[in-house]
Amino acid sequence: DPVGVRLGRPLTQAMIMQSFDPLLVAVAAPLLLATAIALGAPKRWVVRLAYAGFAVPALMAFLVWWQFAGAPREVHGYAFLSSYSTGLDRFGIGLKLGLNGISLPLFVLAGFVGLAAGLYAIQSGAERMKTYLLLLLVMQAGLMGMFASVDVFFFYFFHELALIPTFIMVGIWGGRDRSYAAMTMTIYLTLGAMLSLIGLIAIYAKSGASSFDLLVLRDALASRPLGATVENHVFGLLLFGFGILVSLWPFHSWAPLGYGAAPSSAAMLHAGVLKKFGLYGLIQIALPLLP
Repeated sequence: DPVGVRLGRPLTQAMIMQSFDPLLVAVAAPLLLATAIALGAPKRWVVRLAYAGFAVPALMAFLVWWQFAGAPREVHGYAFLSSYSTGLDRFGIGLKLGLNGISLPLFVLAGFVGLAAGLYAIQSGAERMKTYLLLLLVMQAGLMGMFASVDVFFFYFFHELALIPTFIMVGIWGGRDRSYAAMTMTIYLTLGAMLSLIGLIAIYAKSGASSFDLLVLRDALASRPLGATVENHVFGLLLFGFGILVSLWPFHSWAPLGYGAAPSSAAMLHAGVLKKFGLYGLIQIALPLLP
């Protein structure tokens, strides 16, 4: 695709893979440590691994917040840009990380709320602590990746990575009416996620861009805007999808049920961070791409 090639080349030249990428570390650390726990780490090491899994993202979040003002800006005001091959590049899917003025505060929020939730979970004495901490670490990895992703595919993927443990934790460790609350959350949030996914795929398909890279999509749609009818339909999908996820009226009834039944650490991460996905998606993706 000539537009994708033309738009993709300067981005590739501008982004030299860093020897130390704090965004990648913030995403990979909790995921790798969760994997170590799942593969049978000794019981005495589980809590130590969990401490590290929650502390590293918080430290990386503090680091990028401290350095952001002086970091060089690249395309569309992003800093800390880096890209990694996933083996799916021919499908336009690549892991691209970066932060701008919108995603930075949410990335930092995810790091610090995750640390607080993790520390509380470790001290909570919950049953099946190993599985409990493992799911929280997976959720934390998804939250950090969600706000660090510049690729729309991974933006969605990391959201789902953080969302699935929520359903499990509410269903197993939840309080009163946990089964009903978990089922209600699953139905509502799955519907919202599916509508959002259809809208994001429609943007990619209609843009003619060569990848799901948000920066490439923005430049492609700036040079070849979608028609008003297509924009309205796609924006409607994103508005309803993201709106359900952020519990906009009248699709809000899952929230009091879910948060009332959720264990404290899961409620902290979902209400404090994950729920911001919907509004963030509208501001970071929908409005710039579909003005």
